Amino acid sequence: MGVASKMKYLGKKIQQYFRITCIRQNKNISILNHNYISPFVRIETNYGGKIDIGSNNEFLYGVCLMTYGGKITIGNNCSINPYTIIYGHGNGVEIGSNVLIAGHCMIIPSNHNFRDNKVPINQQGSTSRGIKIENDVWLGTGVKVLDGVTIAKGCIIAAGAVVTKSTEAYGIYMGVPAKKTKSRLDV
Repeated sequence: MGVASKMKYLGKKIQQYFRITCIRQNKNISILNHNYISPFVRIETNYGGKIDIGSNNEFLYGVCLMTYGGKITIGNNCSINPYTIIYGHGNGVEIGSNVLIAGHCMIIPSNHNFRDNKVPINQQGSTSRGIKIENDVWLGTGVKVLDGVTIAKGCIIAAGAVVTKSTEAYGIYMGVPAKKTKSRLDV
């Protein structure tokens, strides 16, 4: 059975209930039909920004989607598991379709500037190039995806990896920093 057949489909009234209790409802949040949104999921466009969510996705307990002025886009048939945090700073995050994101992942499209050691880091601003996760990607538990990265179609990122550079399609990556160990095309 696929993700779509296992999840509970929400009708408009139930979906509206979750928007009121778990989502800061506003015109900058677009959620299509047939998404399962667990209680205690946080979806908000703090400091502006936009969130677009496709259909047939599941967001499990403790997931946080927060724009911080940027944009978060999620395709269709994705599973985002407990305590994953996705921020949308600057150029934001784009997640394709059929993406599996295990629990405790961090996807943050921003870095603090720190060149001037005479000025506190929190006063030096930040840079944001954005993050793109293409279709059919699986992020294992605890994966960290850093700013400026594109995770190419079909990749698997092993548990605990820190992705600091863009990947090749269908690659299997692991480690800190994440390095390609094999290809799904060779398996």
